[in-house]
Amino acid sequence: MLCHSIVLPYMRNTILYLCIVYSAIAIAQVPSASTGENRITPLSVEKKEANRIYLSNADRQYLEGVNSQWSERLNQTLLYNDYASNNADVIKTIDPVLLKNRLEKLNNETPLDIEYNEVVQAYVQKYLKMGPWMGKVMGLAEYYFPLFEDKLAKYNIPLEIKYLAIVESTLNPRAGSHKGAIGLWQFIHSTGKMYDLEINSYVDERMDPLKSTEAACQYLERHYKIYGDWDLVLAAYNSGAGNVNKAIKRSGGYKNYWNIRRYLPRETQGYIPSFIAMTYLFEYAKEHNLKPSRLDVSFYETDTVLVKNKLSFSNVSKFTGVPYEKIEFLNPQYKNDYIPRKSGKQYALRLPQSDISKFVGQENYIYSMTAQAERAKEQPIEKSSPKKEEAGTFTLVEVERTHQVKENETMAMIANQYGVGISDIIAWNDLSGATVSPGQELTLRTKIKKYKETPKVVENSTSSKATTPTVKKKATSTKPKGKKQYYTVKKGDILAKIATKYGVSQSNIKSWNKLKSSNLYAGQKLTIYSNKVVKDKITHKVRKGESLGLLASKYNVNVSDIKNWNKLKSSTLKIGQALVIYPGKKGKSKSTTSSKGKKTTHTVKKGEVLGTIANRYKVSVSDLKKWNNLRSNNLKVGQKLIVYGGKSSSTSSKKSSSKNKKGPIYHTVKSGESLYTIAKKFPGISADNIKALNGLKSTNLKVGQKLLIKK
Repeated sequence: MLCHSIVLPYMRNTILYLCIVYSAIAIAQVPSASTGENRITPLSVEKKEANRIYLSNADRQYLEGVNSQWSERLNQTLLYNDYASNNADVIKTIDPVLLKNRLEKLNNETPLDIEYNEVVQAYVQKYLKMGPWMGKVMGLAEYYFPLFEDKLAKYNIPLEIKYLAIVESTLNPRAGSHKGAIGLWQFIHSTGKMYDLEINSYVDERMDPLKSTEAACQYLERHYKIYGDWDLVLAAYNSGAGNVNKAIKRSGGYKNYWNIRRYLPRETQGYIPSFIAMTYLFEYAKEHNLKPSRLDVSFYETDTVLVKNKLSFSNVSKFTGVPYEKIEFLNPQYKNDYIPRKSGKQYALRLPQSDISKFVGQENYIYSMTAQAERAKEQPIEKSSPKKEEAGTFTLVEVERTHQVKENETMAMIANQYGVGISDIIAWNDLSGATVSPGQELTLRTKIKKYKETPKVVENSTSSKATTPTVKKKATSTKPKGKKQYYTVKKGDILAKIATKYGVSQSNIKSWNKLKSSNLYAGQKLTIYSNKVVKDKITHKVRKGESLGLLASKYNVNVSDIKNWNKLKSSTLKIGQALVIYPGKKGKSKSTTSSKGKKTTHTVKKGEVLGTIANRYKVSVSDLKKWNNLRSNNLKVGQKLIVYGGKSSSTSSKKSSSKNKKGPIYHTVKSGESLYTIAKKFPGISADNIKALNGLKSTNLKVGQKLLIKK
């Protein structure tokens, strides 16, 4: 009995323990609802990462590329060539604590995960420094956001997703990427086709704001059903669902963007921080003095009309008075500025509402003018039945003529009159845009037929039959005429445009470079034989704080060149002043192209840039970089630079020494003065130079304040 009374309690405890263990295992092995397989589920679904989120090399590379990408895309944006930005007084800094509080508030107001960390802080700071570009983007947003919001609401997608289009394309509907993605929402060809977007030689609906936005909403809706997390949906939008799934797997099963971020492609690592930064800047624009550079057109003030026949933008502009550039902006999906006719489909033309009636009233006539222009194109010659007056052979000879622009005449009207393209007129006259003014003279090139006489028939004395004399064929020279030149293809270049630039034919360029087609790619080098010297001209509008030295450094030219190209008598510049610049084209005898001459060592002072140093020594920026093995234009105070020749060995050093004897230059601030008005009083000095020399954190000045102008 004693033995039984001892063992029984022990066995009861053992059995109870085993029951608990087996019950736990049975619960853990419940079949999965999604796969039907038996698996042991983890006790905790959510995994937390203790590691701090830090700024990676991928972030730094992404941020370094933002400036060039934005400037390229926004400079291509139609209607914005002549729009100045008004974001000179942007508050470019934000306290981390304040930013964290504001992001937390945004996070509470949206279903998106708006998180603060040092990565997001860096992205916000970067975009705040791009005030002028932000102004342009905000102006474009005023046009595009209303249509985005309509579509997003239709699919029950958070309205904040509209900011995604800024990260994707900077709101340029014709923006393209190195991967072949195009449009506001950056669809590649296969994805565009998947969402029924038409893509052909005339129409690319990836650039259609309405249809591409509809497709983007369908894509986002579909992927939210898969992931149930908007951060992961956005990551999938950028890199593809496959890359997101791989990142989740490699991270060990985490499903929070910041936990899988390091396993995503580099571009996608900067994608969500950019999106959060853009959301913040738009929601707190007033707090940072960010203002839109407004367009003169609103989406709600436009409407569409169905086109019944072929239509050219030039004829629409000519007969409605709507500027050609505005028609292009409103209808970016038509690749050649031409609306085709397709059986079973009607295309739409978008115009300002106030001009719709003008188009409808002349619609049939505009169609007939487009058809007439097509018929006027040269037709293939039928060799079997030449006209009597055209007996013999002829060649097409290019004739140059001058056209003087009349009152109310547009470039589209001129192009239509002479049967040439607007892009040709721009190239022939080295213009920066399609704007012309009355009295302006334009060079135009048209082709005429030049006939050759048919060889005369010579009668043979011994025969009544007429025979044609045997003409010895001259051996054709295969050596091209003209000076051998090289041209590097830029983004957006086409063969026709390059041929026009150099005054040669497309077939010649194809022959010289053994091209099988007319397709080109950015960076491709072409050999061209032409005696025509081509300079790529740009027009730069002066911004606050810019000086001739800074511009010379930026565009790799000499200060004297900029002054010569623009006939400037002094170095003083005005904000908004338009300057003609030929990047990388330096004038003769103004730069020392070799290391000949006396060697001088220059110590970089506070506020100096390569441009001002090059100007001082009468050498080029490129020479300074070459002599000192510099890969960028960045300099450090105290850095030693080697300078050869120029006036540095004698006159420059004497001047600098004599100036040093006079001591530093100071200026006392007077009522109404600003950094920029003070800088204008001292040639070669910019507002940024004064700011740096005096350690100023803002542009605010006090009357009586003493400023160091030059050491």
